[in-house]
Amino acid sequence: MSHMPLSSIIFTGGFIMNIRVLRLLKNVTSLELEQKKTHHFCEDMPSKAINSKLSTEVDTRVLNNFFFRNRDIYISKHNRFADYPMHTHTFLEMNYMLQGTATEIVEGEKIVLHSGDLLLLDVGSKHAIQALDEEDILINILFREQT
Repeated sequence: MSHMPLSSIIFTGGFIMNIRVLRLLKNVTSLELEQKKTHHFCEDMPSKAINSKLSTEVDTRVLNNFFFRNRDIYISKHNRFADYPMHTHTFLEMNYMLQGTATEIVEGEKIVLHSGDLLLLDVGSKHAIQALDEEDILINILFREQT
């Protein structure tokens, strides 16, 4: 860290981050571009990641362990510009609000995350995420559930 020039780091949520990494996270993906145009959710999961049998039984999307092939942790940026539908999963999830704010509905309760906040979601908890704006960066950290 001492070798990084001051111009290439940024303080975000109490942490220091390389500004190039933050710029990459802020880039609008093709899926986000479509959601930005329509303000409608575009499916971002492959069909193998959704347990369609359980999803129809509980009237919500159920995400399975698809993400953990050859790994125990999966990290991704949450897509912006459209509401993410109610869902649940068979693994633990942490949502880290890197920048901006996010409103989540967890088991019917409204929770607002601000920069630096961390939300831990247990296996099976139902939740949805309201549309994130341009400057909102939410990081999903998924953990394979193990005893």
